[in-house]
Amino acid sequence: MAVDPAALIARYNRLEARAAPYREHCQEIAEYLVPDKSIITRLGGVEGERRMDRIFDSTGPEALGLLTATMMSALTPSTMRWFGLKSRDEALNDQWEAQQWLQACEERIRLAIGQSNFYSEKFSADQDKIAFGTSAMLIEERPKPSRGVPFGGLMFRTLPLGEYVIEEAADGTVDTLFRCYQMSARAVAQQFGESRVSDSVLGLVAQKPDERVTIIQGVYPRQIDILRRDTQGMAWANCYLEKQTSHVLLESGYPEFPYTVPRWEKLTGETYGRGQGMRALPDLKTLNKADELTLEGWALAIRPPRMAMEDGIIGDLDLTPDGLTMG
Repeated sequence: MAVDPAALIARYNRLEARAAPYREHCQEIAEYLVPDKSIITRLGGVEGERRMDRIFDSTGPEALGLLTATMMSALTPSTMRWFGLKSRDEALNDQWEAQQWLQACEERIRLAIGQSNFYSEKFSADQDKIAFGTSAMLIEERPKPSRGVPFGGLMFRTLPLGEYVIEEAADGTVDTLFRCYQMSARAVAQQFGESRVSDSVLGLVAQKPDERVTIIQGVYPRQIDILRRDTQGMAWANCYLEKQTSHVLLESGYPEFPYTVPRWEKLTGETYGRGQGMRALPDLKTLNKADELTLEGWALAIRPPRMAMEDGIIGDLDLTPDGLTMG
């Protein structure tokens, strides 16, 4: 069944409205703990912009980096074997042929992970999980470099927290994820093909190729069509559309949910997780405020306010460092 773009956008808007309080909370955490990611409540951001304005003490960011690196080295070290394969059937695990097959599969998986960008993306995902309580990582196959190549390799991508919203299945696992992100008009035409984009985007490609276009992607479960053998008959729908025009760019699918969405700690009745950043936020704000006041005290002590005479008229008091009050 063809996707209904209006229904898809309406569902995204509902999920985004429900996630708004959580995003506001995480935005405040990011400003003190992960300033480089402090664009949660606004789409996109300006490359190279200053995001350290609230940071007077780097204890929080340093502690987060240390904990993230410790988790990486303890759970997924790049120089050691950190996972293995075995069958649920213990009888098979005792058979030599099964052991050899599982070991061969394990080596192939380890090689594919080592040749991918897993470890760099995993660090960012662990940061989000610790600080905000929720992270999302896409796992999919890279495009094959040429025909005849059976496998193109693995590709991992950690999504920014302000870019996606999620929904749970009845068993509490995340089975739905919507993204809202921006690409240049030229990049949209390159990814989806000029024949698939709207006339509006085609006009931008010709006149303003670097103009940003907002894209919504929805990955959600759908009823399997056993009569279809293509991607539109798979268990999870994967739909892209232009937000401004509601134009469908692509409708495909996945045989299984392509995202991993771990949550540090989840309260009953909530969808998004709660992380250590939420507990540390009061201390981070106190520590930064204390350092800010200390620096202000230093400035006043080093360059105290002054008073000068001018016709016996007392002007407004200027108590800033090296401030001049006329009197």
